[in-house]
Amino acid sequence: MQAADFKHLMRDVDIMADAAYGIVCEDTSYTGNFLLDEDYLRDRKNITDFRHYQLDQSISPEDLKTKLDQLRTLQRKNARQKIRKNK
Repeated sequence: MQAADFKHLMRDVDIMADAAYGIVCEDTSYTGNFLLDEDYLRDRKNITDFRHYQLDQSISPEDLKTKLDQLRTLQRKNARQKIRKNK
């Protein structure tokens, strides 16, 4: 499985824009946080359906989760191989 197999999982830039806007509008006490756009939008803005951010909206949430899990597994495997190669 290649990274190119996951092109349909790409998201529109609006997810980053929405998260950035939300962060800028936060109270000044909300600082020093490490944030990922999806986590921020889910936790702080109660967004649970991220399909409208997907470039390919035809994939179901279940299939999306499966594909993302496969991609993360592939990324971990590649990272481990890179570490072993550099030792």
